[in-house]
Parts: sequence; structure tokens; C-alpha cells
Amino acid sequence: MVETQGKGTLHAHGLIWLEGHLSPQSLRDRLAESDVFKAKMIGWLENTIRCELMDPECNTLSRTAKKPKQIVGDPHPGTIPAPVLVPGDVNFEREFAKFVDQLLREYNWHMHQSSCWKYLRRGESMTDENCRMGMTGETNPETVVDPETFVISLRRLHPHIANYNDLVVFLLKCNMDIKFVGSGQAAKAFLYYITDYITKPPLPLHVGLAALIHAVSVANTKFPGLSEPAESGQDNYVGAITSTVNSMMAHQEISHPQVLSYLIGGGDHYTSDIFTVLWWGVVRRYVDSFFQRTDLPRVEVESVD
Repeated sequence: MVETQGKGTLHAHGLIWLEGHLSPQSLRDRLAESDVFKAKMIGWLENTIRCELMDPECNTLSRTAKKPKQIVGDPHPGTIPAPVLVPGDVNFEREFAKFVDQLLREYNWHMHQSSCWKYLRRGESMTDENCRMGMTGETNPETVVDPETFVISLRRLHPHIANYNDLVVFLLKCNMDIKFVGSGQAAKAFLYYITDYITKPPLPLHVGLAALIHAVSVANTKFPGLSEPAESGQDNYVGAITSTVNSMMAHQEISHPQVLSYLIGGGDHYTSDIFTVLWWGVVRRYVDSFFQRTDLPRVEVESVD
């Protein structure tokens, strides 16, 4: 699923089903019964999901470690060509790890932003422990399976490197996050997360205008004198509607690909239907004529001294 985020860039959400994977209860039973199975499971997870730099000498346990600054004049890590695998090249593994570490420092080094705490409740502080990304700054020397809940806490040798898969980072050159959904509780949380993203499309302009019309209608019903224009109030009504529409249009998210597609003549939308152009001048003339009508009910309001 591809989504446009607030700043207009695209990012994708994916779910990979593993053929032959055990059910949550079966996985729990095997972890409890077999130390050999648990060791293989941990080894597979640590090989698939990493939480540290690939060069062990570059990892740090300090929560106050700062992200390295890019040296002026050095190329951006995302623009550097990746090492090419040549048969018989004994240095590829080392070059692979070095290249991935460069990308991780640029893309997967987590630094707290306002979005980390946008769901804080009243009284909660903006601390590492309350980061909604789960980047608390804590490290784990080894992967641990809780003997009671069987929750798997992955090894984390760097406090700021977010979960990643080295091959995906190597190929896509971008930031990423990856999680293992092995328990029923984790599966439910993941489904809720995906459903929340799927069901949050932006509010279309025509829906917003319909809601605005309904609100005005209800207000006029409850307060009949509200629709009575003042001597110079007509321009105020038109100005209010113009400001409302401009505000709604300004909050519509437009991605970079949409803008580029429009500029090169590819259009800014794809649809199977045909729509009529809405001319704003016609809407304004209708509003003007509405307030010039003489057949509208008038409410006499007596002044009270």
C-alpha cells in the first residue's frame, strides 16, 4: 500500500506472509518445548531484522550519541553507486556492510521529531520512553524470549538505529522499519494499524462544501435572524465563503509525483468518470442573487434598551 505523507513524499506499507509459518499458539508451544527450535528462531530473526550498524566496532551504547554530520563536499549516501557483486570477489561482503552503514546513518538513525509524541495524553512528557516509534534509546545485548508471555525482544546494539533489513536498505536506499508479527496480539495490532491507514482518505472539497452548507442551514433554522444581511454585509458573506474554500483547498495534500505529472502534461488525477468543471464565478453570482431576493422570510428584531 503506497501512501502520501504530509510533506508530499510517497512511502509504502507491506505485509509478507511466510508459507508454512506456525500459528501463534503453535509457535508459543515450540518455543517453550524446544531450546533448539528457539535458538534457530532467534538466529533467523537476528539475521532478518537488525537493530544496529553492521560494523560492530561502530555501535555504541550511549543514549546521548549524536548523528554524524555529513562533511561538506561529500556526496549524499543515497547518490553513491552500490558495490557490484563480482564472482570471486572476497571484498564484496565488507563493501556491502560499509555501504549499508552509510545509508543507515543517513536514513535509519532515529532522531525525535514532533510526530514522535503527537498522540501523547494530557500529563505525559516528551521523553524517550513515550516515543510512539518505540525508540527509547535502550539496548539489548541479546535476543530474549519472555518465559511467561513469549514476547520476543530483539537484540539491539545501537540506541538510535531503527529496525531494518540490510538487503532492502541496500537495494532501495531509503529508510525503513520492519517487525516480526508472530503472536496473535501483534497481529491484531498490525491489522488495526493498517486499517487505520486505509480508512483515512483526505476530505474531498465537495464533501467539505456539503458539510458547510448543512451547517449553515442548521444555523439558520435555529437562529432565523442569522441570515439577515446587514446593509454592507453581502461582501462579508462572499468573503467568508471565499476564505472557507481557500482554506480547504490549502489543506489538500499534493505529492511531488502529482505536481510533476501535471507539469509534463500527464494530468493530476486518474478516474473512470467524467466531471463537470465548477466555475467559482457562477457560485459567487448565485450567492449574490440569493441575498438580493425579496421573497425570503424576514424576522423583525426589536431592540431592547
